[in-house]
Amino acid sequence: MKSRRLSPLWAPLAPFLIFAVVAIVVVATAIAVTRDSDSPEAPASLDAAEEPDAEALPGGTVSVSHAGSPASLNRAVAIGDTRLVRRLMAPVTGENLLSMRPDYTYAPQLAEAVPSESGGGVTRDPFTVRFTIRENAAWSDGTPVSGDDVRFTWQAMINRENRVASRVGWSAVADVRTPSARQAEIEFRQPYAAWRELFSSSGEGRGVLLPAHALEDKNLNAVWNEDPPLGTGPYIVETYKPGTSLVLSRNPNYWNTDDPGPYVRRIVHRFRPDGDAVTRDFLSQRASLVNLRDFSRADALAAGRNSTVVSTPGTTLEHLHFNTQDSVMGDGNVRRALALAIDRDALLQEVPGTPASLQSFVPRQQTEFFVPAWDGYDPDPSRVEELMTASRYTKNAAGFYEDADEELVIQIVAAPGNPAREIYLEMIEEQLTTAGIRVEIRFVERLRRELLRGNFQVAALAYEAAPEPKLEAQFGSRSIPLDADGFRGANISRFSDPELDALLDITAEELGEQERAAAVRSVQQMLADILVVLPLYQWPEVIGTRDTLNGVTVNPSPVTSFASAVRWNFTDEPVGEVP
Repeated sequence: MKSRRLSPLWAPLAPFLIFAVVAIVVVATAIAVTRDSDSPEAPASLDAAEEPDAEALPGGTVSVSHAGSPASLNRAVAIGDTRLVRRLMAPVTGENLLSMRPDYTYAPQLAEAVPSESGGGVTRDPFTVRFTIRENAAWSDGTPVSGDDVRFTWQAMINRENRVASRVGWSAVADVRTPSARQAEIEFRQPYAAWRELFSSSGEGRGVLLPAHALEDKNLNAVWNEDPPLGTGPYIVETYKPGTSLVLSRNPNYWNTDDPGPYVRRIVHRFRPDGDAVTRDFLSQRASLVNLRDFSRADALAAGRNSTVVSTPGTTLEHLHFNTQDSVMGDGNVRRALALAIDRDALLQEVPGTPASLQSFVPRQQTEFFVPAWDGYDPDPSRVEELMTASRYTKNAAGFYEDADEELVIQIVAAPGNPAREIYLEMIEEQLTTAGIRVEIRFVERLRRELLRGNFQVAALAYEAAPEPKLEAQFGSRSIPLDADGFRGANISRFSDPELDALLDITAEELGEQERAAAVRSVQQMLADILVVLPLYQWPEVIGTRDTLNGVTVNPSPVTSFASAVRWNFTDEPVGEVP
């Protein structure tokens, strides 16, 4: 009997199936605090949601430990993996016209207001957005923020000589005008529903607003790799030693007098060899805060003394992605049989860190877009058999499905180094084996090339949700990676359907919030019916704090909990030392 272990596309690539499609860098952060005497007084309380248990003490140094090190301080360009520096620096050194709240709604930051059709600032035909910058908003060198900075940022993002981290959305902008020094008028070539994200500190393009006066004669690819970048946030870069440390200190020209912070004098980021070292810092009481995306360490953190560990659904969505152009997985019956043979609730019981169940392809925080479209895929052995039989698979003497005496073996690929993923894939293999579907699990190092070329059947992946759902980039027919365009598209499922494309166009272009949200929900319902992807769970964001540190706000949005650094303060002598 022959064994169908690989589809025809896989066979020539079997010796080097080494790949990861979406490299989710695990960020582990630990913070320690020391008292300082040369700082202004902090108020006795912050806002009601963050009120400390005792009188806030001013000053101090917060020491932050990370697993890994950024390759550059320039968040705008793609040098190495920019996520670590974006995650930690964007909320505290670099601001934008808008910011994002924990519930994924927008708030004004450098702008006076969030433009809207009803409140003013947004018009159609042509689609135009108008911002007015706050009168006192200023860069850390004291230069006022202006409309010229918005125009310069747009020009830098569309300049093909600049290796920017993301151009998504910027190409839709036709022009940026500056009617006055504090105004920016952005005209789009066509309606662009996710326009707020372009001007948010959490958005595409790594959420940057660039200072025209400091960069107009500079090479964007070469600046700020090691030199301190200019920003508008409450902290500035004091020193940077690549691979060792990054020291932030209070911005003496911080413009936002409405906020009584920052209280902490310095934030020292230390780059540690791995997450084990960060966890040891917390457990040994050398650290006062841990912000872990490696949620498999949550149980270990809970053993810490005089501390609290909170787990809340984060922005990373774990799922199985199906290649609909594969000779086996192109059969919808086979895809549905796999889904109905997997007990997703059982996976959650074994995966550490208490991940949240996931029945959608947007985070549950995005309530207007959320719909439990995949809630019908509960384990159903009889339905599995029905679907496989309908596709002319029969069970052999060993109890496994075969087709014309050729045993079916479905290959699931994943990147190595994710303990939670390894646990649930082992369980999935057991569950599918029980259902009569033989599975081969492969952990490979360099998977991206093969995924983009369609050389896979099923992939276990994590998707980092954007502030705005952009499902057209992942599932639209125009986003299918093709040889002709250098395999740049993100639709690795390769599914194409005119009805789906029409819905996706609405999600990308509809400016009416209710109409757009309804279209996003409809897209998810269609994706669930077709079964292009199978959501598994939502990664938890794990926050561990020592009792001495106040002001930490859990923010399960792309802004991250470091956005609350402006209000960090401590009430007691901190535990441990600052290295």
